[in-house]
Amino acid sequence: MTRRHSGTPSAEALTAYLHAQIPLARAMALQVQDAPPDVTRISAPLTPNQNPHRTMFGGSLATLGIICGWLSLHRLLQAEQLDALLVVQKSECDFLRPAADAVTATARHDENMAAPFLAALRRHGRGRASVTTEILCQNQQVLIHRGSYVARAETAPQTGTP
Repeated sequence: MTRRHSGTPSAEALTAYLHAQIPLARAMALQVQDAPPDVTRISAPLTPNQNPHRTMFGGSLATLGIICGWLSLHRLLQAEQLDALLVVQKSECDFLRPAADAVTATARHDENMAAPFLAALRRHGRGRASVTTEILCQNQQVLIHRGSYVARAETAPQTGTP
């Protein structure tokens, strides 16, 4: 992946990764946007995600919420140089209004979520985290997604005396 000066992958590299690893992300034409390391932002155009009512399909919005939360944690694991299998465990959406144009999803992680998640993953080889993603269309909330994700270490957890 192409990395920015800070060592984090570029938005273009993250987009290419999503398109290669999650074919639905490519079909939805998702694009990762530049953002600080603790923020993940992904945009989606209306056209490939349009329903018969000329608004965005609810399944596309829900999928965008899942992917944005997942990518937020994926980036956190990369920054911590942890190899882990990361999957969604639970997904819940509040559909607030129709989206009649392109949308942008934003997920943030903070120390209150990240520290226990990373500590559990390092100590026990698995960790759980909840991520809330907000999706906006023309600066109005259209969906709030709450996802629970589980990570399992790909390598053995650290054991022994600290």
